Amino acid sequence: MNSKLSICRLDLMTKSAFRLRYYTTEECTILIHSSFVRHCEVLLISVEDRKIICDIIKTMNNLRALTFQCEDDKWNYCESSLTNDELILWLIDSLPSTFFIKRDKTQTSKIHLWIR
Repeated sequence: MNSKLSICRLDLMTKSAFRLRYYTTEECTILIHSSFVRHCEVLLISVEDRKIICDIIKTMNNLRALTFQCEDDKWNYCESSLTNDELILWLIDSLPSTFFIKRDKTQTSKIHLWIR
């Protein structure tokens, strides 16, 4: 019997009693190279630096959907418009056009990304 551990959906958007926990680039790198997330199709994670999102997508070959928050996201619902969303524009420039990217309407700090 083969007893390999495989995770299809992984939710790492954890909140402590006082604040959201953001994963460092080093922690994300360790995670995406671990064997138990190799088959992960849906990932929810909060990261310190947006650049790791590209590494997550490149490394996790089975990923279909990614929901994330970036600590360096400075978008403000009250002061910004959807046309000057700096993080969304950065993602569009950094990722292939086959990706669908959208900011959550109710929890605006969350970005949803679907891989087609």
